[in-house]
Amino acid sequence: MNIKHMKIIAIALFIFALPIIAWGIFKPVPMTIEDDFNFRWILPPEYYQGNNFHKGRAWVQEKKDGPWTLIDTEGNVIKHNRP
Repeated sequence: MNIKHMKIIAIALFIFALPIIAWGIFKPVPMTIEDDFNFRWILPPEYYQGNNFHKGRAWVQEKKDGPWTLIDTEGNVIKHNRP
């Protein structure tokens, strides 16, 4: 086998094997995970739900379907009842 044939075989292997190798490396990530965790709270959560902090403030909800409250990073209430 001469060099020309070896180059053609190497290029063909690269072209056909690359998608297979890439699929093995970059598999799709599942968007959901199983929610079967067994744990106990060390400290009970203070809020049922909350948004991310922005400029040191965040909206939080103490109970499900309860009113929203605006708090700062220290946990001090800035405003009750989200509009």
